[in-house]
Amino acid sequence: MSTTARLNLPYIAPQQAQKQITYNEAMAALDQLVQPAVLSRSVTAPPGVPIEGDTFIVAPASTGAWAGKDHRFACWRDGAWHYRVPADGWLAYVAETDELAVYRAGAWESFVTNGGTSLAKLGINAEADLTTRLAVAANASLFTHDGAGHRLTLNKAAAGDTASLLYQTGFSGRAELGLAGSDDFAVKVSPDGSTWFEALSIDRASGIIAIRDDRLLLRDNADASKAAQFQLSAIATATTRTFTLPDISATLAVTGAAAQTFAGTTSFSAASVSVGTATAATYGLGTGATAAATTKAINIGTAGVSGSITNVQIGSAVAGATGSIALNQPVSLASGQLGFPAAAIPSADPNTLDDYEEGVWTPTITFGGNSVGVTYGSPTGGRYTKIGRTVVASGSVTLTSKGSSVGAAGVGNLPFASANDGIYAAAAIGMANGFSSVTAAVLGVVAPNASRITLYHANNGNGAGLTNSNFGASSQLFFTVVYDV
Repeated sequence: MSTTARLNLPYIAPQQAQKQITYNEAMAALDQLVQPAVLSRSVTAPPGVPIEGDTFIVAPASTGAWAGKDHRFACWRDGAWHYRVPADGWLAYVAETDELAVYRAGAWESFVTNGGTSLAKLGINAEADLTTRLAVAANASLFTHDGAGHRLTLNKAAAGDTASLLYQTGFSGRAELGLAGSDDFAVKVSPDGSTWFEALSIDRASGIIAIRDDRLLLRDNADASKAAQFQLSAIATATTRTFTLPDISATLAVTGAAAQTFAGTTSFSAASVSVGTATAATYGLGTGATAAATTKAINIGTAGVSGSITNVQIGSAVAGATGSIALNQPVSLASGQLGFPAAAIPSADPNTLDDYEEGVWTPTITFGGNSVGVTYGSPTGGRYTKIGRTVVASGSVTLTSKGSSVGAAGVGNLPFASANDGIYAAAAIGMANGFSSVTAAVLGVVAPNASRITLYHANNGNGAGLTNSNFGASSQLFFTVVYDV
């Protein structure tokens, strides 16, 4: 039987009997192929109870009655399946997926979809699906205005959803910007499409830009090897710091190894500030040249209120550390006070003043180094001043009983022991009362490595030692002694 070239419809042969059979077959074929609509193109086996007129595009790897009929139209008509072989370019509407399919190069593929009032998906030189409904493969894409402007809108359903632009390499994410999982704008990057780093975020409520300190790196535009990075690790948790730039154009002031000039008044208000902590270094304070007839003031520790305490320490406080402080001009002590530590730190340098003390002491009378039963009345007492290694001590002793001790007489309990250098010091006795058998002035001597004044009296050009026998029950002495320690 002869057929048409494109649709393979049967011709009625000349003198053919029962022409209605051929005609009806041709009409049935047209009914199937004109405005073709199929139920599915994914079914591989015929349904168990088909309805008259049900038409399918047989899916690949078909089975059962459809075996070997891949990609053909299968129409249930008159109790049997009737098949039509498509040709390139044939179109068919697929009800299952609301799409228009095209037969090309021996297979069916999506052409366009119809979601009702709009296209459900569209692929331009690319495969679209119901997730990526618009797919474009091109060297460039253009969205231009149709009037004054053009806005590209990305809308999401809820705050926790995502509306963003994703940049990929080989379909693996590398950068993303937009509303990614929140309503704050964010910029993220990834080395592999799996691990992501948020480089920048903008708070939707305040507009504040947040950049993580390990993401912000400033590079020199002429030399990329020069870089600076801010670090926040030293700031306490839940703490925000605010920095106000001065109303000048200048290099930011630093305290470090670099040479730096501070313009204007600079204040360090922290509870603890360390300046000059490097070793083998020279630091200057107020070293700039001062013009003639100009006064330069360098203030250290001048602030404070009444009752406050300001301690200024200069030089190392570490035991064993040495050094020197050179004062090239006269020193003025506005408070009139110069303090030394409670425990003197002796210096071997004969030109160094290493101690100053003022205090009181209680002199005692001893006989043979003892003072058994000795009692005192008023006035009895003493005071001293120690400057460096020299002690100036004065005192008075008034007895109410000389006790029972015997032997050489002396004034004991000096505030410091004398130096053990073989040199004796003399005491000046201002007045002596209540003594017996004393021929002339009472004398006093401090022997080396001693804490007492040994008492004598002048006897025909010689010094004779006083003993308990020269003292009365109410003897009295007033004296001053100068000696070295």
